Amino acid sequence: IHRRLTHARTHTHEMPRTIVVIGATGDVGRGIVGALLAAGEHVIAVGRDVARLEAIGAAFSASAPQFKTVVGSVANDADAAALAEQMKAAAPEGIDAIVTSVNSPRGPARLVDMPTEKVSQLPDSNVLVHLAAAKALVPVLAPGGTYLSIGGGACEFVWPNFGILSIGQSAQRMMFRVLAGEFHDSHPGVRVWELILFAFIVGESNRHTDAAHAPHSMTDEEVGRHVAAILAEPEGFATEAPILQLKSREQIGKPFQ
Repeated sequence: IHRRLTHARTHTHEMPRTIVVIGATGDVGRGIVGALLAAGEHVIAVGRDVARLEAIGAAFSASAPQFKTVVGSVANDADAAALAEQMKAAAPEGIDAIVTSVNSPRGPARLVDMPTEKVSQLPDSNVLVHLAAAKALVPVLAPGGTYLSIGGGACEFVWPNFGILSIGQSAQRMMFRVLAGEFHDSHPGVRVWELILFAFIVGESNRHTDAAHAPHSMTDEEVGRHVAAILAEPEGFATEAPILQLKSREQIGKPFQ
């Protein structure tokens, strides 16, 4: 019954959905977890750091008994496959959506000053993590489910000294265009999308610093509300698919026009 109802659920759904958030302890992931719990969903938060998972568990569990935390990784194919088995055990009734918010930090560097060998590794490190996650976890989704990867707006512009970030995010965007087509053939009815954030995200790690006042910023909670809206009414965002964009606060909860 659960699997048949999954595709038809909307904002007014009577049954809460089961949603996995990978990278839940990061700024973006934490905001997504909070927004989904506020919407009444059952959330499984995944992260590699036990202490940070315990902290997020302490923050949300008291007010959200439907909240679970799982230690896991998608760093490579083996880790991602192991996590997929953990998810099957944690949600035997099925998983309606998976959000992957993982990112390898990049320090500032001019591309022309970097050894070619290092340049060749940096974009791959993040792209391959997202690939490992999608390959292992899309098959775990219930029919009609949604897999949503979080990407960055540097795929369309270059910040000074962060050219390698633009290269990696551009590659990730193209990879999800490819994956959307390939999974459409092998797992019809399952959505494989990327949401690109065109803003500096203010979250737990920088909320009380000068970075919180950066122009064109957006809070983790605002990103979370937008993700919750996408997962609640994916049909309303389908015209953007497979690459969705969030460019301003005014757009939160609505497709990009």
